[in-house]
Amino acid sequence: MKVVIIALVSLVLSSLVAGDGLAADAQLATRAIGPSLGQARSTGAVVESIDGYVRAANGAAAEVRRLVTQVNQRRRDAYKKIADKNGTSVVAVAAASYQKRRGKGGASR
Repeated sequence: MKVVIIALVSLVLSSLVAGDGLAADAQLATRAIGPSLGQARSTGAVVESIDGYVRAANGAAAEVRRLVTQVNQRRRDAYKKIADKNGTSVVAVAAASYQKRRGKGGASR
């Protein structure tokens, strides 16, 4: 069951990163409205949390806080779909997602 959850988390992460084929449009829109998640991470304005969500650093700009809210909502929705499909909890899926990101060097907390 854990292997299935991790595989599904990988699929969801790929989908979130790729934007389901809309990555170029998303990048253009992001440049117009604010930082990307990658940019915010690289500056330390956003960190990955052990609970599978991102957190804005203290004093982060309003646009970074909005980005965090949007990313976490997409993640929550994706985690719920995976959890429902596999009869597990959202918390378990989120934790597996964190572990997957950590293995890729994307986590900092």
